[in-house]
Amino acid sequence: VVLMDKDFMEGRVKAWRDRDRFLVLQVGGKIEGSSFIDMVNTLLLAYLPIASHENPKSFLTIGLGAGVTLNAAKQHINDMHLVEINRGVIEAVEKFGPPGILDDVQISINDARNFLLLADKKFDIISSEPSYPTESSVGNLFTKEFYEIAAASLNSGGVFCQWLPYYQLTDSDVGMMVKTFGSVFDYVYVWAVKHSLDLLLIGSNEPFRFGTEEIMERVYRLNTSGYPLVFVLSKDPWQTRKFIQNNPDIPFNTDDRPLLEFHAAKNLLTGVF
Repeated sequence: VVLMDKDFMEGRVKAWRDRDRFLVLQVGGKIEGSSFIDMVNTLLLAYLPIASHENPKSFLTIGLGAGVTLNAAKQHINDMHLVEINRGVIEAVEKFGPPGILDDVQISINDARNFLLLADKKFDIISSEPSYPTESSVGNLFTKEFYEIAAASLNSGGVFCQWLPYYQLTDSDVGMMVKTFGSVFDYVYVWAVKHSLDLLLIGSNEPFRFGTEEIMERVYRLNTSGYPLVFVLSKDPWQTRKFIQNNPDIPFNTDDRPLLEFHAAKNLLTGVF
């Protein structure tokens, strides 16, 4: 049953519930909301950065989606912030998401880059889950320059979390993004979500307080959702650093050479992943 179908300046928003009763959103023709397959990924976008930080007090979500990440983070952090470019997404989640999901959340309807450049506040955690990077308005949230903006918006010891749709990328695309991300953040974990084939990059410019096993244990303790969280380590910070050092010819994804934006669109059209 369609719950909402309206045009907004930033893209048409359509909302419905799937057969499992999950809220699903379609924004500008692209599926943005959650489903059973996406639940682990969207929960980990909250739990992994929180578990990687020693004592986070503030959390910024880039991109609301169906609100799963925001709602999960709210269970553990009081100072919650959201930047979402499409007011229709906020309207849909406010009406059809969990009751009170946006209560006590400081909301900015804005482009994430503009928001961070103008914000007078820094954050302990920034978790970025924008749409697919197949157009410039989204692709510029996956570039070296954006990561530099994000890094400057973190408090000391802050953690940045980046979602990557591994199922839509080639191995060379992933290598480019790991190198791009690791060129800005000195310490980078790469985690893989097995069920949905998503990757989560966790970056910081100070050494992580916790090791791999301890981060995983902390994630499981944070998980109040009841969903089994199946995820594995792809690279720890040492392995990420060695990968970057051993691959000097891999290009960066930058504002003036946004390779990911074109590769992701091509991969989607050709089915070559």
